[in-house]
Amino acid sequence: MRLPIGYSSLYMNNTIPPHIAVVGTGNTAAFADTMLADIATALKSRGAAARLFSLQGDGEAELGAYFTERAEKGEDFHVFDLNGNFLVPTPPGTPLKSKFSYVIDHPIYHLGKTRAYTDPMTVAYTDATHMSDHTDIIPDIPALFLPHGGPMPGDAALAMGDRDIDLLFLGNIPDVLVDDVFNGRLGKLPDNLQRLVVGAIERILGGGGYPFAGFRVECGERGIDMFADIDPDTLIYVYSLFENYIAAVHRLDLLQSLSGFKVHLVGKVPDGIELDAPGFVRHGYVPFDQALDMIGRTKILLNMNPQLAAGSHERVWQGMALGCVVLTNNSLFLQDFFTDGREIMYTRSESGPLAERLSAVIGDDARLQGMADAARSLYKNDHTWESRADTIIDTIRRQP
Repeated sequence: MRLPIGYSSLYMNNTIPPHIAVVGTGNTAAFADTMLADIATALKSRGAAARLFSLQGDGEAELGAYFTERAEKGEDFHVFDLNGNFLVPTPPGTPLKSKFSYVIDHPIYHLGKTRAYTDPMTVAYTDATHMSDHTDIIPDIPALFLPHGGPMPGDAALAMGDRDIDLLFLGNIPDVLVDDVFNGRLGKLPDNLQRLVVGAIERILGGGGYPFAGFRVECGERGIDMFADIDPDTLIYVYSLFENYIAAVHRLDLLQSLSGFKVHLVGKVPDGIELDAPGFVRHGYVPFDQALDMIGRTKILLNMNPQLAAGSHERVWQGMALGCVVLTNNSLFLQDFFTDGREIMYTRSESGPLAERLSAVIGDDARLQGMADAARSLYKNDHTWESRADTIIDTIRRQP
C-alpha cells in the first residue's frame, strides 16, 4: 500500500481561487529560496492566487501591504511558510484564515515555533515518520505527509553519452565523526544525557529502526521523559548531536564503499575524516547554481539522508528533473513509486552489493539512459511541485 499523500480535486469545486502568501525568512539558504519560488509558481499554475514574499530587505513591508490589501478587499487569505518561521503579528482585522507550515526537518527541532502559533494551522512533513511523530507529540495540531517535490523537467537534459561526471555526491559529512569534536560536544551534557546519546547511536547503527523511534525507545529504557526531563533547547542539542552522527556514519560508509570509483564530492569533509580514495575529486563548497549545473552533467547522482526513512529529499527530484539516474538510501515512500534497477538505484538491494551493481551499469550509457528516462516520466507525472500543490490547496480548502 502506498503511503497516503492525500491528493484530491476537492478544491476544483470552488471557483474562487484561494489567496496564499508564500513567506520566506530573512536567512534562508539558496535551496530554500528556490524551493519556495517553485512552490509559489506551482500554486499559481493550479489556480491559487499565490504571491511570494521574502522577509529580506523590503519584504516585510511588502507583506504588511499585502495584509492591508486583503483587509480592504475583504478577501480571506492563507500563509504558506517553511519550518514554522512565520510568526509575524498581524494587525487587528487582518483576514488571515490559516497557516500551512511545511517542515523539512524532524518536528522536534521546531516544537517551540509550532506551539507558539495559536491561530489555525496545518503542519506538513516531508517524511511520513515525521508526520507520525508530530501526531504523537502535538496531537492537537493537524498534520499531513507532503513529500518534497521538484521543478518541472525541461526539454534539454544532456544525453548520458554527453555527460562528463559518472558519480556525484552532494552533501556535507558532519564533523561529529571527528572524535575530539564529538567528545567535546558530548562533554557539555550531564552524564545521563551523554549515556542517552551514545546508547541511541549504538541502537540505530545496530539496526534499531529509524532515528527518532530508536531515540524514543532509548529514552524509555533509561527512564527519561524527553519532554518533561530535558529542557527544549537541550533536547534539540541532544537530538541534533545524535541525528548528525547517524547521518555522518551513513554518508561516510556510502563513500568508502565507492572507493574504487571516480566520485566527485561537493560539500564539506572535515579534517580528521579519512576520505582520500585515488578516484575521489573534492570540490568543497560550491554555490547552489553551480551544483545544479554539475547535476545536469552527471550520470548517477548519490543521495544519503537516513533521517528520511519514509520520505524524499529535494536532491532526488532535482536529479530526475535534470536527467540523472539517482542512487539513494532506501525510503518506504520512494519504494512505492520507483523500482530498484529500473527507475532508480537504492543503496540496499537484494540484487547484490552496491559496488557490484554500480560496476554493472557504469559505462553502459544506454542502460543508464533508459533508467533516467523512465524515472523522469514518473517524476513528471506525480512528483513535481505542481502535483504537490494540489494537496496544499485541498488542505487549505478544508480549513473551517
